[in-house]
Amino acid sequence: MNKKLFYLISFICLVFVAGSVFAQEIKNPLSVGTFEALFYSLVSTFMSLLTGLSTLMVTVAGILYLTSAGNPGRMTLAKTALGFACVGLLIGLSGGAIVTTIKDTTSGATDIPTVIERIATQVGILIGSLSTLMFLISGYFYLAATGDPTKIQTAKAVLIYSIIGIVIGLAAPAIVNTITSWAT
Repeated sequence: MNKKLFYLISFICLVFVAGSVFAQEIKNPLSVGTFEALFYSLVSTFMSLLTGLSTLMVTVAGILYLTSAGNPGRMTLAKTALGFACVGLLIGLSGGAIVTTIKDTTSGATDIPTVIERIATQVGILIGSLSTLMFLISGYFYLAATGDPTKIQTAKAVLIYSIIGIVIGLAAPAIVNTITSWAT
């Protein structure tokens, strides 16, 4: 019985002492005040690390290519590593723009149709930009074809698909606006 009484008195004392501990102010160890700011800070840090790592991987891919000594397997490995490193570098360098776009798209929106319209506008801009880039690349393909019918056919196909992409990119916000106006 003594043990139970001792545990009960200890528990009661701890509860009353804990009340005075809760009155202490705990200083925020982070430099941010909101979860949103913490998220953007973490994403920014991740993008910086990704950029640095991708730059290192470009160097490693170059070394792999230089030391391949004509071995097709190692040359393929080096080209693959270089491709992935370039994609990582592109994502790392455009990370700030991606985070800003997401923040601007979602800030101040109070209803779902507004967010959908903003996202459609951003996707339309992305599709239009990539399609314009592919339009330019199709011109390069056509110039580099040097009369080869298969390369000319490839250039024409890229040109047609890029024009379709530009039209879709320009029409995406209008299509979404039409659909959301019907839905509401």
